[in-house]
Amino acid sequence: MSQPPMPNETARLRKVFANPSKRFRFTRHSFEEMANDDIFEADIRHVLGGGYVTWIETKTDELWHVEGKDIDGRSIRVIVAVDEAALVIKVVTVMLL
Repeated sequence: MSQPPMPNETARLRKVFANPSKRFRFTRHSFEEMANDDIFEADIRHVLGGGYVTWIETKTDELWHVEGKDIDGRSIRVIVAVDEAALVIKVVTVMLL
């Protein structure tokens, strides 16, 4: 992929991700889905650090769909809500593609 589908959001995600003060919050649902697909926190971090925001949906939060490869090279999607001011990335769910 020569350019991310959503370059602004991808750049914003990478800026928050690169900040050493960032924090992660995982929903109960994300932990359940991670266990179902043998996806680990290291895989999530790998995708968020190198993947691309592919689309956005608005529910209670603005949810960014981030796609990339996990540590083992599997394609996964991580759905996050990013609070740029508080430097919090909430992992809502994750799935194999």
